[in-house]
Amino acid sequence: MTRGLEGKSVKSARRVLEVLEYFSTGPTEVTVMEMSRALDYPQSSTSELLSSLVTLGYLNHDRRRRTFRPTVRVAAIGSAVGPEMFRRGAMMDVVDDVHMETGATVVVGMAQRGVLHIVHVAGCTQPIRQRTPGPLLHSALGQALLSGISDPEVRSLIHRLNAEAGEGQSVAPAAYLETIAEVRARGYALAPCHGGEMLATILPHARPDSLAIGVVIPQDATLADHQEILACLRRAFRHHLAPSSTTRQEPLAAVAAMS
Repeated sequence: MTRGLEGKSVKSARRVLEVLEYFSTGPTEVTVMEMSRALDYPQSSTSELLSSLVTLGYLNHDRRRRTFRPTVRVAAIGSAVGPEMFRRGAMMDVVDDVHMETGATVVVGMAQRGVLHIVHVAGCTQPIRQRTPGPLLHSALGQALLSGISDPEVRSLIHRLNAEAGEGQSVAPAAYLETIAEVRARGYALAPCHGGEMLATILPHARPDSLAIGVVIPQDATLADHQEILACLRRAFRHHLAPSSTTRQEPLAAVAAMS
């Protein structure tokens, strides 16, 4: 019984977080039906969940329009984490600039315990459950993040993830380390993503967690196209992420250089 209750609690907590994260993808207000479809929840459960968040002060409910929108309490939840990146808007400004200039989907991700998590997305119309750019080892965001740690750490992670991998998902450690070395030398990672490719690099000066930013591009994009994307990223980095005297050099200096 205890295990069952724990499973139910975890499921409920995940749904609350997915509802709050959904608003970060662009919609400012939604109906119960829209949220139910986007998150693939039963409509009755969605209605109950949204009503509970209204009671707790995290959502407002417009009875006439039958819509829900987040309150400022949501914005305050993580305001103490990475103030330069989030509270003062630097990361969001970078993402918005790159999305506006390229018209492409822009994704920011982080890795935790070998799992790739999406932090922020701009320009994506897909439901939230379809936004993940792939497993850590096989995604451009994951490869960019792994390029920022040592080879022994990458090798250890490969062995653990290979042991948990499904069919066709494991990688050869030696070959994969060569791929990561190429990412470090080139300054960015490139991997398939949703019918195209994603070009990704480490987001400079991200604290307290390492973050990578990726731009979804056509599969037939040329090297010149890659260079245009990199130039766009550099401009956004220089404008919004000027380094302080206490910030260490980032690993992908070829892309993240502020000068």
